[in-house]
Amino acid sequence: RKVNGDFITDGTMLVKYIGNDETVTLPDGITEIGKAAFANNYTLKSVEGLENAGEIEDGAFANCVLFENAGLLKNAAYIGKFAFYGCESLSTVAVPAGALTYDVGYVFVACSNLTAYVFGPDYVREYAAANGITCKIIGDMDIDG
Repeated sequence: RKVNGDFITDGTMLVKYIGNDETVTLPDGITEIGKAAFANNYTLKSVEGLENAGEIEDGAFANCVLFENAGLLKNAAYIGKFAFYGCESLSTVAVPAGALTYDVGYVFVACSNLTAYVFGPDYVREYAAANGITCKIIGDMDIDG
């Protein structure tokens, strides 16, 4: 493990963010957000470079109540349970359908203002409807550009 300013990293994984900035830019080379890496951060609003994350582990952003926009998670192959739990201000996230391999009910729980955009149809639509989450299925979208 290595400490680099407000970041504790282990190779390509962000283990923990220990700062209190509203906007955070991930260090170069980070492709995995570790378990509870940003959890319970009450000042975080946005994270630059999150689109490069291939994995977002369990509880990575849990209870980040001011976190507003996860953006286009075009490289996400896995998003863990409770990854965005309690992100009350989270309004937008766009993810490849395959990233939601875990029971999606546990990924965005208590995100009352969320609109989730999902690339390709999948069971997300049923979960979203059953839990009051606005979900837009946007089909085969070119996310490389």
